[in-house]
Amino acid sequence: HETNYKLSVSVPNRYIYRSFGFTINPRISYSVLNQNYFQQVYNKLEYVMDKTIFRHGIEYKLDFNTSQKTSTRDINTKWGNTYKFNLKYFFNNTFSIIPDNSNNYLLSNEIKFFVPGFAKHHGFMIGGGAQYMNVIDYIYEDEIKYPRGYDKLFDKAAYKNIFKDNDRVKLTLNYFFPIAYPDYIVSHFLYFKRFRANLFYDYNYGLNLNKEYISTGLELITDFHLFRIFSQLSSGVRVSYIPQTNKPRLEFIIDSEF
Repeated sequence: HETNYKLSVSVPNRYIYRSFGFTINPRISYSVLNQNYFQQVYNKLEYVMDKTIFRHGIEYKLDFNTSQKTSTRDINTKWGNTYKFNLKYFFNNTFSIIPDNSNNYLLSNEIKFFVPGFAKHHGFMIGGGAQYMNVIDYIYEDEIKYPRGYDKLFDKAAYKNIFKDNDRVKLTLNYFFPIAYPDYIVSHFLYFKRFRANLFYDYNYGLNLNKEYISTGLELITDFHLFRIFSQLSSGVRVSYIPQTNKPRLEFIIDSEF
């Protein structure tokens, strides 16, 4: 069982030039991680605390975003890009500004580009990234996600070594487009704004096991608002095909702007 306490300081900046907006947000965080380890009582369905470990760490983040002004019917910006840098690590016995090979740490970079598609309100999102994880006695949650359709919990039989491939590079290609704008209101509780689709291709290469992780598929999504709340909600289904299993996979997805 883990409990993480974090104190963060960020300095967000935003600039406007004609129809483009630029944001840059550097952030530094100090965290305390409390890990409680439990051991099962012999011949009983009970667990007792075995030991507690406190870890202290630092996280550096940098987010940069460029986007062109959009209309209400645009799914994403026509022209733009995002960049994310992340470095986080735990101290050993002494405080350090930069980690070395004696620290648990994760380093990641990710970039995305948005360009117009073949028709109005259509667009491409092309992205790439990489992460490196130095594991001593703690494994961080991935910053570079596995391709859509992969699941560490449910795919253990097919991907029994997936936990070991912590160092990876990533490429992704998306083509998104609207299907319909119903502008339909159900009483005062629900407003359907848009139905849209996204075609995707995801590729990861694991540097630890020299293994490829690939998926491709389709997402069908509805954008809507509840109770006249300004923030948009999105839900739908995703159909992924993973060549390693030669089987499709159906998932339900939900997202929000909160």
